[in-house]
Amino acid sequence: MEVYMIKEATKLLGVESHVLRYWEEELGLKIQRNTMGHRYYTDRDIKLFKEVMELKDKGFSLKDIKQGMEKMKSQDVTSEEKILTKEEETKEEEGKIVDFKVAQMQNMLSKMVANALNENKHIITSTIKAEITEDVMKQFDTVMREKEEKEEARFRKLDESLRQLQQTKDEVAATKQRKRWFGKR
Repeated sequence: MEVYMIKEATKLLGVESHVLRYWEEELGLKIQRNTMGHRYYTDRDIKLFKEVMELKDKGFSLKDIKQGMEKMKSQDVTSEEKILTKEEETKEEEGKIVDFKVAQMQNMLSKMVANALNENKHIITSTIKAEITEDVMKQFDTVMREKEEKEEARFRKLDESLRQLQQTKDEVAATKQRKRWFGKR
């Protein structure tokens, strides 16, 4: 069985050491320690963390993942595990049980994710469509409002130009009228 110190584990997983410690704490994982108290990770731990990363990438929170793990633990008690006595529970057997449980958890979490996505596909697509439609409508309203404001400004300018033109015509007509009056006297 291969073991990795935290620095090696972070390189394998592509995350910072504080992330592993945080996940360990949040998920209630029992990571083994050496005689000096330093964490070390097994292939099983690395595999488990990779599953956690995949689930997080799919949008699950650590809380959701922990609940899935707890649900799996409560549902996966087999008759063989009930028969085990204290004398039979050696470290090697514990490792086998934990590996079995991890495999079951991974399988269960994968099924939960697939089921959740399938069950909520319609809701997810409807929600996305509604949000997109709402965003498009807001953008359309903004564009239309801007267009109306531009047209309103153009009409105001046109109206002002027509008033000035009419005023100029009126002044020219008044000037002609005055010339006729004053020119004839």
